[in-house]
Amino acid sequence: MQVTDVRAAAALSHPMRRRLLLLLVGHERSVAELAVIMQLELKYLHYHAGALLKLGLIVIAHERARPGRRVKVYRAAAESFFVPGRVMAAGPFTALHAELRDSLAKVRGPSRGGILYDVDEHDEPRMRYKGNSAPKLLAAAEVWQVLRLSRAQALRLTQEISGRLKAQRHAERGTEQDYLLHFALAPRLRST
Repeated sequence: MQVTDVRAAAALSHPMRRRLLLLLVGHERSVAELAVIMQLELKYLHYHAGALLKLGLIVIAHERARPGRRVKVYRAAAESFFVPGRVMAAGPFTALHAELRDSLAKVRGPSRGGILYDVDEHDEPRMRYKGNSAPKLLAAAEVWQVLRLSRAQALRLTQEISGRLKAQRHAERGTEQDYLLHFALAPRLRST
């Protein structure tokens, strides 16, 4: 389905609404079932499901009888959703970028640290975060690297990292916490 309504495109850029919608692709679920899967409050999901319904992104597949009110069962209006760049108010990952930036800042804490600019053992420029307190073992990291690669090497690196991430996604899930991970690789537009 091509999404041409700016409001529907905005709903897809909202991480929780996007997840709710994609949980209904190929599945019919009630809001109560979605609440269990998403571990969110029922009233919160009712509100967002209603918004997605008004936007035409989900439909009522059928209703189940029960004492009192009937239970609506929803499904996605399509198997996939394409949002042309011209109708996006913000990039689809803007909220995740902000969340990742905020999470990294919180992990670092209120230190007087900063960025150390130097070169590595191969005389390659690098920048690293340096805090002023004793090093902690943190399950958070930010890595930036400038690499000289051929197009084939860049493609191979992307495939290797994507494969590793896919394997991790299908491995046994941890029970402690969700982590954000962002991988990006692009040719530099200008040399330094």
